[in-house]
Amino acid sequence: TSQECPNCGAITGKKALSERVHRCDSCGNIEPRDTASAKVIENRGKNAVGLTVLENARGGDLTGIDRVKLGRSS
Repeated sequence: TSQECPNCGAITGKKALSERVHRCDSCGNIEPRDTASAKVIENRGKNAVGLTVLENARGGDLTGIDRVKLGRSS
């Protein structure tokens, strides 16, 4: 996750453990390395699911899931 820019998705390359700042030459994003890695993980999770947690909680476009089972009537 430390090799990917959370802002634009560009591969920024391997970093030494002592390098604590994420810098992206493609989009200019600069932030703490751990914060950038956490955002990459968040982005991957959202892409994997396709919806944010709030969208899922509200029942938006739940294909293949019976809304009645979730306590909602159609």
